[in-house]
Amino acid sequence: MGGRDQFADGSGGAVQRAGDAGLDSLGLGRVAPAMLSLSPATRIFVALQAMDMRQGFNGLYAWVKTVLGEEPTSGHWFVFLNKRRNRLKILMYDGSGLWILNKRLERGTFAAPGGEGKSQSLRPEELTLLIHGIENASRRPWHRV
Repeated sequence: MGGRDQFADGSGGAVQRAGDAGLDSLGLGRVAPAMLSLSPATRIFVALQAMDMRQGFNGLYAWVKTVLGEEPTSGHWFVFLNKRRNRLKILMYDGSGLWILNKRLERGTFAAPGGEGKSQSLRPEELTLLIHGIENASRRPWHRV
């Protein structure tokens, strides 16, 4: 078992409590595990038009079906931003039900991708940048001669 600030996780390891500073026994920091992970087969679609953030499961589900022509229960992630780009919603299906993930920025805006059509496809690392409010400015293509 761990110390008084730890508890057993059932696999022989110890899990830190929420108030822990994230240091191991040597005082070295460690990286927190990702709460959500995407498989390489998961596609991410960002709606290019602003969405009314009052939409819930049924409204977002219907929008994905009718406007995008995609199946909301496919396991792909569907990302929506409001007009001011300070709120973000993600609709996703985990195999047993739909999830809606929300984020509201206290300051600043999300760097919404641009493009033609109804949606833009993102890679998982681009979604991470978007969620954290970091602009993903693509560089000019280059190659060696």
